[in-house]
Amino acid sequence: MKDALGKIVLIGVGLIGGSLMLDLKRRQQAGTVAGIDINADNLARALERRVIDEAHTEITADNIAQADLVILATP
Repeated sequence: MKDALGKIVLIGVGLIGGSLMLDLKRRQQAGTVAGIDINADNLARALERRVIDEAHTEITADNIAQADLVILATP
């Protein structure tokens, strides 16, 4: 199945955002997922578990410029 969304940027790589990304990946609806979070441990776990494909600690124009979808999953 072709990816429905090429690049997704997830701001807030916690339980809710991570669960959503895993489901989209399982359904093959997500291409590359970039995670943005201020907590480096959250990013490391998300990379290890393949929730995200790339990690960033800051929101910048470069991080979100090519996104097909940006998801805010922060408290």
